[in-house]
Amino acid sequence: MVRWIAGSTAIYVAVPTQVAGLTDPVSAGLGYHHTCARTASGALYCWGGNSLGQVGNGNSKDVKAPLLIP
Repeated sequence: MVRWIAGSTAIYVAVPTQVAGLTDPVSAGLGYHHTCARTASGALYCWGGNSLGQVGNGNSKDVKAPLLIP
């Protein structure tokens, strides 16, 4: 089950689902409340719960849409 945050609402999906704002993903890593995906070009995008900084963007605010991680 994957948690996806849309606006202020958490949506849980149990089947593969296209993620808005993410193109050409080739792999994904799933955490307890966050997800990261790598694209065919090698870019890394993460989103979801971030209370412990698990998204990797340098803060602890939840990330509501795929965010490019440098």
